[in-house]
Amino acid sequence: MPLVPYHVVGVSVGALPEDLHDYLTPTPCAKCHLDLYLHQCVVLEQLEFENRGTCAISLAVGSDFEGLTKVLKYPTNTMLRHKSELNRTAHYCVDIPPSGKHQCVRVTLEQPYEPLIRIGLANLQLRGTPTHASSLTVPEIDEVETPSGAPMTLQDVRNVLTNRQHAATQLSAPTQSTSNLPAPPPQPQSSSQPVTAPPSSLKKDRPLSGIHFVLSGFVHPDRTHLRDKGVGLGATFSQDWGPTSTHLVSAFGTTPKAKEVRQGGRGWIVTRDWLEDCASLNQRLSESGYTWDPDPLPKRPKV
Repeated sequence: MPLVPYHVVGVSVGALPEDLHDYLTPTPCAKCHLDLYLHQCVVLEQLEFENRGTCAISLAVGSDFEGLTKVLKYPTNTMLRHKSELNRTAHYCVDIPPSGKHQCVRVTLEQPYEPLIRIGLANLQLRGTPTHASSLTVPEIDEVETPSGAPMTLQDVRNVLTNRQHAATQLSAPTQSTSNLPAPPPQPQSSSQPVTAPPSSLKKDRPLSGIHFVLSGFVHPDRTHLRDKGVGLGATFSQDWGPTSTHLVSAFGTTPKAKEVRQGGRGWIVTRDWLEDCASLNQRLSESGYTWDPDPLPKRPKV
């Protein structure tokens, strides 16, 4: 049964987590929820997770976050009541009752018998069967940003897709000045001199040379895709933000790493579109049209 890739697009308590490999509420609470957006329309069949704080995990699904249907809660309140170790972590793998095909999932964490502890989950995995009946392409995580806990509708997604398709059309359309130019004549090469690429060609092959970038808020396979794309353009990748880092490619403007960059007052915080468009045009584009910050940071790196 294949794994279902997803993005975390909303949380009711605290800041949006980087991923759900190890999530814990920042403060004690009895209940919170996280919103996940699936990469494609899927018939969900199985849920695997580790709960923290001996909390129950509820699963609600739907075509958007305004009309969700609860399909699963595990473990039950009766099971929670008899747990002797409130801070233990247990591993569960449960089947999801048939509920049709969906793209939106809300995971609710609940510990009604001990509201003064932090609750969470780890290694959340969804499994199911992809379908091809959806007429909507799921956007990437950086294309939709909603306030913490706010619902996201299909109209939000359609608006983003329309704007992205319009931008792609403009990028792919040839201009009149370049499409009618004749091809330059071939230049003769001296047999006594070695053939080497001129500096301009090297720069074009590696347009992001000198850039040190970090990713934030992306999960596999998008994280691997973006990392390989940046490295292929000549940039250097690091897992964590450091003194040599110049660019944070962030899924959202409010990730923990984005806050770290702002606190340091140095570096660009850009969307994934900047990296994708640099690759599409094979050149370094201005970051100003892709930054998450409306006002520039005091110190921008010069690379």
